[in-house]
Amino acid sequence: MSAVFKKEFTGYFKSIMGYIFIGVFVLLIGIFFVLINIGGQSSDFSYTLNSTSIIFLIIMPILTMRLFAEETRQNTDQLLYTAPLSLGRIVIAKFFAAFALYLIALALTIIFPLSVAAFSPDMPVAKIVGALLGYALLGSCLISVGLMVSALTDNQIIAAVGTFAAVLIFFILDSISNNAPQDRMSCIVFILALIVALALFIRFGMGTLLGAILFAVIAAIACAAAFLMNNAVFDGSIAKILSWVSLMSRFGNFGKGVLNISDIVYYISFTAVFVYLTMSVIERRRWR
Repeated sequence: MSAVFKKEFTGYFKSIMGYIFIGVFVLLIGIFFVLINIGGQSSDFSYTLNSTSIIFLIIMPILTMRLFAEETRQNTDQLLYTAPLSLGRIVIAKFFAAFALYLIALALTIIFPLSVAAFSPDMPVAKIVGALLGYALLGSCLISVGLMVSALTDNQIIAAVGTFAAVLIFFILDSISNNAPQDRMSCIVFILALIVALALFIRFGMGTLLGAILFAVIAAIACAAAFLMNNAVFDGSIAKILSWVSLMSRFGNFGKGVLNISDIVYYISFTAVFVYLTMSVIERRRWR
């Protein structure tokens, strides 16, 4: 596992990709720091981090697009999969290589609040630490999403565009949730469409027809039972589901200096789920 991690991590710096990622990340954070903290004469770096979450749309495709797509394009993936190492360890090693690079870039941004610390005795350290932790956890979630997208294709450009689209969807979930229809019929249709979409992903993404059928049947039965017991439970369920899935609403808590165990557990669980989905996608491709 350490060999795969080392290969992936050093690979970022053997090409220009790692330097571009770190440079773009620190530059964008620095621009916002100058505008918000220096221009606004504020020592609260958490405001800058909260305002710069949009840069994930740019940096995540750069960071994750090559993880599996490049291996597949160069036909070196089969050599990797036949190595005396489990598939899970390979996927986890690649994830941590990307996450380590991300943490290095994030650590470099600490120079910005430190540069004004001497002039700001009332600097809100707790809020800044919370925002940095939230930034790290949010980054891990989006890296895991990009990891899975990269595993779905052998083209880095497609992987980058797919990751951009996926990150964008997570960013606008709150807006969609606020404007989602509240009536019962629309919510039922949404849930059924969601069940179908997940079943299709299980079928074509993970390659298991039986699993897709079982999931669809169990989910449909559960929805029918819930409707018979209390059909009002579906009222406003679109907004509830999207709000629960939202990554950004939880990130806002970190920026306020509020550390909820539920938010931390959610981010870690989200990351673990997408890493597992990546393993399933690769497993299917491995034996295809």
